[in-house]
Amino acid sequence: AEQLLRVGLRHSPDHPILQANMGSLLLRLGRTADAVPHLERAEYWQPHVTAVRINLAVAYLKLQRLNAAQEQLRHVIATDPTNEAAKKMSVQIASMG
Repeated sequence: AEQLLRVGLRHSPDHPILQANMGSLLLRLGRTADAVPHLERAEYWQPHVTAVRINLAVAYLKLQRLNAAQEQLRHVIATDPTNEAAKKMSVQIASMG
């Protein structure tokens, strides 16, 4: 899957879905630092996509970038106040810092 995404990104480096999928894959593989630039690009092109922002928050949390994680979660909660996962993660982060 990673190779196919890399081929797609070579041809369409600004494709937000390819960026989001690559970031999600790398995050699942435990390659968090590698995932962040892909997720950030996806978020830049599609700031309204909740899944991208949640994945970016998870990545930031794993990298101990708590303020950046909270910022992503604030956006999610502002657009979807019923998102329980975002609210739970936000409370978790607030208790860490």
